[in-house]
Amino acid sequence: MAKPAALDENIMLAQQGDQHAFRYLLEFFWSDVLGFMIQRTQNENEAEELTIRCFGKAFEKIDTYNKAYGFKTWLTTIAKNLHIDQVRKKIFLQLLQNQIRK
Repeated sequence: MAKPAALDENIMLAQQGDQHAFRYLLEFFWSDVLGFMIQRTQNENEAEELTIRCFGKAFEKIDTYNKAYGFKTWLTTIAKNLHIDQVRKKIFLQLLQNQIRK
């Protein structure tokens, strides 16, 4: 487990655009986010795709991260919202296909 100071420093560096810090955070939190997504999706391929998208979105929006909250909590919230969006999209596509078949 990383020391909180190292984690805080890498979050701050990532917010400044440091690619090494991004990689550190990705490697540090990858299994946590992937495990969370596997539980939600029950599909390893789908979970991995959502995890990749989660980190992409997190690094795109890292300047909005509020250190008053845990970084893992922030990542998990992004992952949860991406999964909800994907479920909604699947439902919409199923409804659309059913309408086309009628």
